[in-house]
Amino acid sequence: MEKIIIIGAGPSGILTALACSQNKKVILIDGNDKIGKKLLLTGNGKCNYWNAEIESSHYETENQAILKEIITPEIIQKTYSFLEKIGIYPKIQNGYYYPYSKDAHSIQALFERKLKEQKIEWIPNFKVLSLEKKKGKFMVKSVNKVLEGDKVVLATGGKTYQKTGSDGTGYDLAKTFNHNLIPLLPTLTNLVCQDKITALWENLRFSAKVRLWINGKLEQEEQGEIQGIKNGLSGICIFNLSNKASRSLYLNQPTEIEIDFLPDIENFKAFIEKRIEYMFNPTLEDFLESLINYKLMFLLLKKAELDKNKHMHELKKDEMNALEKVLKHFRLEITGTGDFSKAQVTSGGINLNEINPLSLESKLEKNLYFTGEILDVSGICGGFNLAFAFITGYRVGKSL
Repeated sequence: MEKIIIIGAGPSGILTALACSQNKKVILIDGNDKIGKKLLLTGNGKCNYWNAEIESSHYETENQAILKEIITPEIIQKTYSFLEKIGIYPKIQNGYYYPYSKDAHSIQALFERKLKEQKIEWIPNFKVLSLEKKKGKFMVKSVNKVLEGDKVVLATGGKTYQKTGSDGTGYDLAKTFNHNLIPLLPTLTNLVCQDKITALWENLRFSAKVRLWINGKLEQEEQGEIQGIKNGLSGICIFNLSNKASRSLYLNQPTEIEIDFLPDIENFKAFIEKRIEYMFNPTLEDFLESLINYKLMFLLLKKAELDKNKHMHELKKDEMNALEKVLKHFRLEITGTGDFSKAQVTSGGINLNEINPLSLESKLEKNLYFTGEILDVSGICGGFNLAFAFITGYRVGKSL
């Protein structure tokens, strides 16, 4: 009987094991003592495992054309159907899918039962030190044990959440077989900037539209809640910009973020004129009182060098332009991102040019497969990365 060894008992490794045909000997190994340790952290423990808008356009990679062959409407539907058959029933909120229990442990428990039902051998606390191939057989070595298999799946994850075992080991194992890596960078993380204002807006939350500018060109736009942190910005919409920002900073490209604090007001000058008329010529403070967070208001006025007590009709043209600039086009230079200890996902990884998009088998080494975060694919927030782990795990499992 053909023996399959899956290295990594995270979401993609588990689904690979469960999707394998019944006439295979499947061994699932991991350095942890339980399966799905990283799974328990997703969605703050609520496990946002899927999204209503799964498609390749929501992922970053160096090879979008190949990614489109991996993430197809057919495989999306089949993977989701497979998860339903396992027993995962969704609670859907704004397109985000959670288990109905809103508890990641319930998915972990379902997976544990299914692995036992399918008689998949589970070996915990197996820290892989090396992976070799001799006479057509793979040798997976730990400190005191060697496993021999006909096929190997690397489902080891990336470099984030290292306490769960995602320490980058899989990349080193892949390089043993001459695989090349797209540079590994942290993503879904905060953005760092050195402007003095960021030291003063820590813990402030505000809704805004944010635009990422790279080399003077608008690259991406997001809208949502932003959180000020001591040295920059955080929040889901910031996380979604961090992939391109991280890559541009790696390439030493000028990177800026533009914040629109009044995203629902399109014609700013017309809005000002109408509001001044209604409010009978307010001061700047009165004018902004219900529009902007009170503390943030004073920071922005200070940045624009405007007196809060000055009446709106007294503002000169350059002062009005300065007000519009800080409220609608507030620019900050991005100098860095959160590191791997703060990031949710690893950007970069195994080059998609080196794998078969239908089976995810290596083009460089027969019977070696890749799933999940180890590949050069990273999604935005909202269940996209976990869905990719499931999709690739299902695709590999069905091709073994």
